[in-house]
Amino acid sequence: MYDVKLDVSMMEYMAQQESIHPGPIDRCLLTRQDEHRSQLVWDGKITRGHLRLRSNFKSYWDKVARFPPPSAVIEGIRNAGFFGVYHTATMKHDAGLITAFVDRWRPETHTFHLRFGEATVTVEDVYYILGLHSTGRPVILAGEVANTALVHELLGVAPDSETVIAKGLLHIPWLVDHFGTCDRLKEATGDVYEIELLYHIRAHLLLIIGSLFPNSSGNRIPIRLLPYLRDLDEVRTYSWGSACLAFLYSRLCSASIGDVAELSGSMTLLQVWIYEHCTGLAPRQRDHHIMQHPRALRWMVPLNAVDVPTHSVRGARYELDFMNEASFKWRPYLDSAPDAMMIPDHDLALMTAPCPLIYMETVEWCYTDRVTRQFGFLQTITTTSPHPGHCSFHGRRKHWHFTLERVIDIWESREEHIMAAPKYHPIVLPACVDQYLSWYNRVTRRLIIKPRIWRQEESFQGSQGHLPMAVSFLLFNFHIVLHYTFYCHYMRS
Repeated sequence: MYDVKLDVSMMEYMAQQESIHPGPIDRCLLTRQDEHRSQLVWDGKITRGHLRLRSNFKSYWDKVARFPPPSAVIEGIRNAGFFGVYHTATMKHDAGLITAFVDRWRPETHTFHLRFGEATVTVEDVYYILGLHSTGRPVILAGEVANTALVHELLGVAPDSETVIAKGLLHIPWLVDHFGTCDRLKEATGDVYEIELLYHIRAHLLLIIGSLFPNSSGNRIPIRLLPYLRDLDEVRTYSWGSACLAFLYSRLCSASIGDVAELSGSMTLLQVWIYEHCTGLAPRQRDHHIMQHPRALRWMVPLNAVDVPTHSVRGARYELDFMNEASFKWRPYLDSAPDAMMIPDHDLALMTAPCPLIYMETVEWCYTDRVTRQFGFLQTITTTSPHPGHCSFHGRRKHWHFTLERVIDIWESREEHIMAAPKYHPIVLPACVDQYLSWYNRVTRRLIIKPRIWRQEESFQGSQGHLPMAVSFLLFNFHIVLHYTFYCHYMRS
């Protein structure tokens, strides 16, 4: 049973000390701390349990589970590059675990702030976890009007009610009713079959791709994705991996500020990223796992969740408060299946470049220079991020192409920014320069849960056997505050 009682006298002593500072001590980096979730949790202003997750389209996945699409439709999904998403979208998600990570997501840096440094989901993770490539053209707003005529042209069926289309969004149940069982395709012959096959592949791709960009209502899909499916041979020439990540970044940023109730985006991507990197928080496969690509397939098997804080926000928060670097796997994909390694070396190198991620009118910056350890490089104190335009491209705009022309130029020239830093040996930790940790401990948020409330319950889920480490960390935190106070006093005098 995953249950540890915190009966440690030193823990009790430290929990009584008002001098424990959760961070940041220096707010030059985390400028939105006062409105951030971590502050609200610390102050007891967030009382609900976990976030409500909006990720996949249950009605669609239920339908295809009962009525599997014909092989020709599946082949069309595979050729478009979404076979991995199709087979992993029904993963069950741990809302408690994901919520605990949202507590540590920082919109100022687009990274998770952990005890030992920053980490984030990158386009490399998207490729290995979902099988989506990040090379190609960015997914930007098309010039076509998202209306009934477009739906009829590309899907062969016109919506029969005004409620089916609203504000550029298409009702998912309508799509599922017309294309879920593929009845028209199965009955068609000759030239009609070829036309119906195009319609059905587009409809299924619209639902699969749309599951990566879920609407807050949970039952609508943006019609503006349809023009990208006009020519099925062109679908995989777009950077869907970076688009998926841009959307997830955007939603993580929204969910991390204030007392927000829900989170959307690819929850499968986020959860498998946690499992792959934080092995102490991941359930165990009951049978010996087989290396598969994409990695999410490894977690679509029966799992053993003993000794991990499943569906427990508080337990996951505690684990993250005291996780050390030895418990974090910086490079989990070195043992990937052979088919995953078929990606060209040049494409792998491009994944290391700091660059903007683009989805329609959304631009979110991916700062790989803040997480160089994830690519096997020594971590330094970065001075090049956040980008000056970090927060200036959110929201819908007119004349989008002209406004973000410079951003698209940066995306297309990211080869010039491929990472070239000293490599680190994976066994030697910490994989950072000497000054990094002292700097990081001043500017990061270290604790989420107030120590004095750890024992409010008789027993508490937590601790990967690291209670002595927790005490040491609290003492270390106390000394950081003390030294910083003396330093400020010295500078003023």
